[in-house]
Amino acid sequence: MIAPNNVSCSTVLPNGQTVGQVVNQYRNQLQSIAIEALNNPNNQNPLGETTGAFYAIAQPHGPIDFKNGVAGQGGNGATLGQAGNFAYYAIGSGILPNWELDAGAGVYGVLSAAFGSKSFSSLTGPMFSDASAASVRNAALASNGCKP
Repeated sequence: MIAPNNVSCSTVLPNGQTVGQVVNQYRNQLQSIAIEALNNPNNQNPLGETTGAFYAIAQPHGPIDFKNGVAGQGGNGATLGQAGNFAYYAIGSGILPNWELDAGAGVYGVLSAAFGSKSFSSLTGPMFSDASAASVRNAALASNGCKP
C-alpha cells in the first residue's frame, strides 16, 4: 500500500532541488512548445506536438522519473515515485487535457503491471493509473504548475 500523499511543490529531492523547481523548468519548456504549436497556422496537430514534447519529459528514466533518476542519491522510493507522479500532473495541468494525463498514467500503470514491476491490484486510479499517481493527482492538478 502506498503512503498517503506527502508530496508538494516544496518537497526537496535528494539532489537538493524542490519538486516545484523541476516542475517550473519543464512546464515552462512545455508551455513554450504548446504556444508555438497553437500559433503556427501550418501545424495540423498542435495537441500531438505538445503531447510528444510532454512524453520526452515524462518517459521512464526521463527527467521527472525521480525514483530511477535520483534514487542513487538517497531518498525513499515510494516518496520519489509520488514526487515524479506529482511533477507529471503539475507540468501537464492546464496545458494538456486531464483525460490525456490520466490516460498516460494509466498506460504506464498497465505496462508496469504487465511487465511485473507493479501488481494489477495497484491500478486503482483514473484510467488504471496506479495508487501512487492517484494519491497525488488532485493536489498536483490544483498546484497551478507550482507557480512561485
